[in-house]
Amino acid sequence: MKRMGFIVLLCASIAMSAFCGGQGQQTPASAGGTTKWPAKSVSIIAGGSPGGDTDFNSRVFLEPLQRELGQTFVVVNIPAAGGSIAARQVHDATPDGYTVLLTHLSLGCSIAAGMVDFGYDDFEMVGIVGESAGDIMVVNKASPWRSMADVVKDAKANPGKIKLAVNTGSTTYAIAASFQKESGADFNFVDGGGAQEKAVALLGGHIDVTMLPYGTAKPYIESGDFIPLGMSSEKRNPKFPNIPTYIECGYNVVCPTRYAFMMPKNTPKEIVDKFSATLEKIIKEDKEYAKRIDATFSQSPFFLPPKESLDFFNGMMPLLREYIKPVVK
Repeated sequence: MKRMGFIVLLCASIAMSAFCGGQGQQTPASAGGTTKWPAKSVSIIAGGSPGGDTDFNSRVFLEPLQRELGQTFVVVNIPAAGGSIAARQVHDATPDGYTVLLTHLSLGCSIAAGMVDFGYDDFEMVGIVGESAGDIMVVNKASPWRSMADVVKDAKANPGKIKLAVNTGSTTYAIAASFQKESGADFNFVDGGGAQEKAVALLGGHIDVTMLPYGTAKPYIESGDFIPLGMSSEKRNPKFPNIPTYIECGYNVVCPTRYAFMMPKNTPKEIVDKFSATLEKIIKEDKEYAKRIDATFSQSPFFLPPKESLDFFNGMMPLLREYIKPVVK
């Protein structure tokens, strides 16, 4: 089995230990808590563009957090450099609970690519609060390709000619790098920015192929403007059964996108615990939240507490360092 396939086993193992090990245990702090935090508005720094999956998984918590904690939460989008600039801002922020990062595996990609000089351990992990339905490889309807095999064949015949857009240091970067290595194709990697920017670039014919989260790709697929070729999920999603997985197409690539909240290092434990417990309550009990994430990005409620979340991200780093090279031109 090729190494990228171990991601599936790693995710399954961590998820199982988290849910089985957590049975019968109390949450670290009640959602109400005793700490007076928050006493003012809290800024959520999102390393993604407005309208993208990172932005959505930040904003979807705004109303329920305000309802539960009695203060306003505001999303600030800093999409540049695969979210590494957003991560830097939170890393350097005052550890008082009023600056929070919403990130995902993109931070690990930035670490592996040498774009930042800090890691997941340099934050206070709040918890993984969502899991995507999978990124979809898409091409413009005007392209000659109708399968991954078509794209790979053309990329081998014309090395460096096909523009594959990624967001430097992001999850799409990891998927693209592993796909290139698994397939033996030779793409021209270009930085296309966030999900919405890549979608616009593909629609305009400025790039040839890219990977988009389902929620971003959905309207273009439904309109017929984009042709979906494959998904990065482990198994075919029953909600869109006509899109095969990379594995089904013969490429052993699985790269889960899990969204996590983190706070600056040395943020008081009672604040981290209270925030984590509140998010867990929303994810497990708020029916409107569950309906919204399903309708918009076909996600299901998913939560991992701080330790299991940190173990997941750190456990992914050896694989990311193997696949992520300075391939963006």
